[in-house]
This record gives sequence, C-alpha cells and structure tokens, in this order.
Amino acid sequence: MDPLQPLEQEHRHTLFVLERLAEFRHRFTTVTLLTKNPAVLLDDRYVHVLHRLNELPVDHPRRSWFDAQGHPPLRLECSLAFYNDEHRRLFDPAAPSVESRMAALRLLRKEGIPVFLRIDPLFPRDPLGGGKTMADFDLPDVQSMRDLESLVNFSRELAARHIIYSVAKITRRKQGDLPPVMERMKRVYQHLSLGKPLVFHGGSWRLSKNVAAELVLRPFLDLCQRHSIPAKPCKTNLITTP
Repeated sequence: MDPLQPLEQEHRHTLFVLERLAEFRHRFTTVTLLTKNPAVLLDDRYVHVLHRLNELPVDHPRRSWFDAQGHPPLRLECSLAFYNDEHRRLFDPAAPSVESRMAALRLLRKEGIPVFLRIDPLFPRDPLGGGKTMADFDLPDVQSMRDLESLVNFSRELAARHIIYSVAKITRRKQGDLPPVMERMKRVYQHLSLGKPLVFHGGSWRLSKNVAAELVLRPFLDLCQRHSIPAKPCKTNLITTP
C-alpha cells in the first residue's frame, strides 16, 4: 500500500515512521520508500528527514562498505507506468498526474534525494501480431515505444541507478466483474496467448513467461540497454538491495 495516501496530509503517519527510522538509523541499512505521490515529500519536514535517512551515522557498522560501493542508503521509488496522462487516467484514475509526479521527482533530485523510477506495470503494445492492434480491442496503445523511451530518458535525467519493472497482471476482483478496461486487456492477453489458457496465479491472470518475455519484456529491455540504464524486475530490486 502506498504510504503517502491523502490521509497522510492530515495525520502524517508516514512522516512519524520516517522520523523514528532516522532516530534509530544505526539499526538499518537501506531504507526504501515506494509511492505514486512524491509531491507530498516536497514539504520541508519530509525533505529534512529524507536527508537524515540518506546518511548513515559514523558509527554505523556498514557505513564504510556503503561509502566504498557508492550505494545510497535511501531509495525513493516512484511508480510511473505511463507517459501519456490520458492513458494514466484510463488505467489508474486515482493516481496523481504524470506531470505532477515528474515535477516532484525533479525537485527531489535537486535536493539530492536518490530516485528510482518504476515503469511498472508493463503492458503489450502495438503491433500485437496476427494483424491486430490495441484498437481492435477498443484500447489505445497505452505504452508505445515512444512513450517508454520518454520514460527511460526521464529515468536517466534523474540519474537513477536502474529502472524497476514488472508485467501487468489482470487481477480478479473479490466481488463483481473486472473493470471494463481490464476485461478488454484480458482479451488482448488471450489473443497473444494464441488460444492457450492464460496463467492464473495468486488471483490474477498472467501471460505465460515465454509470451511475456518475447512480446512485452524484450523490446523494453532492449530499449533500456540502448540507453545504458539497467532494469531490474520488481522484487528482485529489493532482494539485491543491501
């Protein structure tokens, strides 16, 4: 769950937690904060505590290792799956606008806060094969290669060490049908699977690993490689964080 929900503006629960982490900084190595709403962090109180978290105390048992490796002790991860705000509204209407997130991240980088971009989740894009496009399923091309390249370039602008990604899952609701937009995306997945059943796991329909790797991941990872920025799968980035 995003720690910077609207209630944070009133109750400051996350600020309280961050301040306690800073108070006992010697007990922790990397602190990772994941959000879709980085603008909340522009408040001076958050900026101050983020700076405290981004510096290990002199008596920290691993400070010399972190300094030698150049690893930032703080990682602010921001989800930004879409470059086009119309597409963001279609799939993530409650999230802050693309422009507001990008503006906030630029300001946080000027403050010296280490920022990591999550281009997450990744969707299929045109062409879909078999003479089909997203329009045949009443969907726009929500993550065109041009849009993805703009996001990768933005990640480089932020001097991010890597990008985090995952392939989109079609998550079943506990009650009621899928939202219409996700029902249409499920039909896209069925088309890409060439008649084979979708993988169903953990309450979600997914593309098979082979289909996802070839049609969704490979073009994106090639793009990251061309722009010389590493990309790590979701969860792997946390496992490999010191």
